[in-house]
Amino acid sequence: MIVLVGLGPQGLFLLREFSRNGYDIIAIGRKDEIAAHSKFGEKIIISKEEDIVKRLTELARANTDKLKCHLTSGYYLSYLIRNFPDLWEMFDVMPSPYDSAKLLTNKLETYRLATEVGIKVLDSPLLSRINVDDVLYPVIAKWNEDIHLFSKPDFKTAVLADRNQLQRFEEKYSEEEKNHITIQRYLGSDFDENISYGGYFADGNCLAGILVQQKNQYPMGFSSYVVEYTGEQSESLKEKARALFSRTGFSGFGEAEFKYDRSSGTFFLLEVNPRTWGWIKILKQKSPDIIKVVMGEKATEGHDGCKWVNILRNFKAMVLNPSSRNFRLLFESMSGSILDIWDIRDLKPFFYQIVRRIRN
Repeated sequence: MIVLVGLGPQGLFLLREFSRNGYDIIAIGRKDEIAAHSKFGEKIIISKEEDIVKRLTELARANTDKLKCHLTSGYYLSYLIRNFPDLWEMFDVMPSPYDSAKLLTNKLETYRLATEVGIKVLDSPLLSRINVDDVLYPVIAKWNEDIHLFSKPDFKTAVLADRNQLQRFEEKYSEEEKNHITIQRYLGSDFDENISYGGYFADGNCLAGILVQQKNQYPMGFSSYVVEYTGEQSESLKEKARALFSRTGFSGFGEAEFKYDRSSGTFFLLEVNPRTWGWIKILKQKSPDIIKVVMGEKATEGHDGCKWVNILRNFKAMVLNPSSRNFRLLFESMSGSILDIWDIRDLKPFFYQIVRRIRN
């Protein structure tokens, strides 16, 4: 039996893949998360934050063997790191070890580690420690670490063009929240300068991975279309991402995102996700036997030129975001891409997301 925590799109991917490989799955999350509507696996639906610790404790005590547990969401991961570190003793948890997972969920700690392995990072002061008159605009605000679970924040990244915008932004948040928000120099809105490496690691060694280029996002910070990247500095970026995870002896799924800065000709590390990430389903193209890899077997090679698209999000980007109105790109994204939510053998999650968007 395998336990999955988090029923978002990343959790849905693992739920489907583990189930189709013959594993019994217990998946834990909220009823409004998309994987709650999948036909696969047994679901444990929680309605309060404290329920997650209670239900995981019950599962551990009910099984004499230490169960495998994959944390598929950054919100759940950060919550459990803060409130239930014993989880790493009670389960065979991915990501692990605990200290590695804890470090990599904190951007400032991750940046310190990145500099040790030769990766460029941006200055990232906390919102609580800046003076709005000393900032060179525009800037971008992002969470240093996730501090919400059920009450999700109202932004993932926010671009602030001038002093007034930053001041208004600052006034919206409590002193506690300001201690968890970083401010960085804004490197521009060209999505195709965002290059990410995602893979599966065991004791710091990458067993399967792929480097991709962002082609579209909606909303900002959420990928809607990515393609495999083999361009300038691709091998260097792969090595840097692998070195970062290797340094902590990391095991589990992980992603490192870089951004190219034209002014300096440099790639900067933006963030690291020590867990499954939004476009993880592309690994099914690159490594068709990815679940066998996770379970300790050897990978087989997929094809090159992999592509992934979230159909609804990408279409919405074209319609609502003026900078994304490249309809050639829309048709290109539908040719040969692996589709994020759509699965002809498990249709409810796809249609549930449509209903949810209409309601919201």
